Amino acid sequence: MNVDNLYIPSKANSTELQLTAKSAAVYTASSSVPTAKDALYEMNPLKLVQPASLTKILTAVTALRIDSNLNRPVIIGESDMQCGGSGANLQCGDVITFWDALHNMFLPSSNMTASAIARIFGKLLFDIADNEKHIDSVYVAKFINEMNKTAMDIGMFESMFINAHGLGARGQRTCARDIGRLMYEAVKYPAIIDTWSKRKHVLKVAGPRPRLIPIQNTIEMLKDGRVQGGKTGTLAPSFFNLALFYTLPDGNKAFAVTLYSSSKNTRDDDMRLMLDAVCNC
Repeated sequence: MNVDNLYIPSKANSTELQLTAKSAAVYTASSSVPTAKDALYEMNPLKLVQPASLTKILTAVTALRIDSNLNRPVIIGESDMQCGGSGANLQCGDVITFWDALHNMFLPSSNMTASAIARIFGKLLFDIADNEKHIDSVYVAKFINEMNKTAMDIGMFESMFINAHGLGARGQRTCARDIGRLMYEAVKYPAIIDTWSKRKHVLKVAGPRPRLIPIQNTIEMLKDGRVQGGKTGTLAPSFFNLALFYTLPDGNKAFAVTLYSSSKNTRDDDMRLMLDAVCNC
């Protein structure tokens, strides 16, 4: 990325924007981990909140660090079926590729798929270390531990993750600046960029019930050509998060984050208001 002519307008004044979000930020996608100096806008950037399904960005990054083989089979197990919540579109015994699993996590925000990835890639960590067999929860715990190691490695020092899907959990937390750093790491992976930018995809399911499953992205703002991808996060009925990879007016990129907007609609409104302020100031 050429940063010599990076578009850096004056910072938008956080006191002038009337956002419903409790925390928000925009960071230039420079050649280093985002810090306060890279902020085009920040409002309560270190306020701790539940990440909700923004967690799945870290799940994807962690899994890709363990094994980038996109053809690896991901088999849905009984423990994955217990997650509930969004993206409950698979059945026990269904087999999809890791490539399709990434799509199912990012587009309809499938909790069961995130659980399956944690279990399967956690087992890979054990396979590297020893040949003992463990119950599923041990594999998942191993993966979540690796998620937190990854978070620390990329500078998410205020964050802690308790699960791989983002369902509400005591102690699970992040902040806008940390999510900016997570986005900075995520765009290093072509598989993530190729996945989260899509509005639609079709899963190819193998196993005892072979079939095709069409899925759609939960990011309404992908209709805006400046949005290059990202992830929603929802803890209904009160908390709505959004992280976007965005094109600035000169063609360079930025990471934009809104946390704890008051509704699905105001989440998008908050993001538009913030980005318009940054791009027009």
